[in-house]
Amino acid sequence: MAKRKYHRASIQYIMCRKIFACIILFLNLSVFADEEPRSPISVNADYAERDEKTGQTRYEGNVEITHGKIKIYANTVEIQYKNKKASSILCKGFPSSFEYSRSDQELVSAKAKQIEYSIDSRILSLKNEAALENNGTLIKGDSIKYDLKSETWQAKGGNEFEDRRIQLLIPAIDNPAKVKVSD
Repeated sequence: MAKRKYHRASIQYIMCRKIFACIILFLNLSVFADEEPRSPISVNADYAERDEKTGQTRYEGNVEITHGKIKIYANTVEIQYKNKKASSILCKGFPSSFEYSRSDQELVSAKAKQIEYSIDSRILSLKNEAALENNGTLIKGDSIKYDLKSETWQAKGGNEFEDRRIQLLIPAIDNPAKVKVSD
């Protein structure tokens, strides 16, 4: 009888440890799912200058930035810092481009004359001849805002002197060919 109680207690102990291990694993995975803002930023450029008082660094000439699963290419880039941490990346010049490899291995591609990426909020703002390709759908407009966390977007047409409409190209279900931002 004592052996049976010991065996039952042993099984309960093992099951509790397994459940605890699963909870810890789940918590760790949820923490690392939003790892992007904590990833280091790697910058390659032809020229750079830093103003310690304003917390701004400016890069020029063939600028390439890698930040976790994000890649940015532009002629001119300004990185703004708040509390000694990079807070936003502003790209100017055409073409400025942005690529993001989502967790499902899909690539989000964007280009515009001006791209701003807020690191903390993970919001991408595209202005002037903006284009975004996501899940095979191509969105074009004067401005596009894409939230990397919620995977949602908003697009606007031009001002009153330009075409005030957006263009959306959704591929046919029968034709899985992807539409590229460069089209």
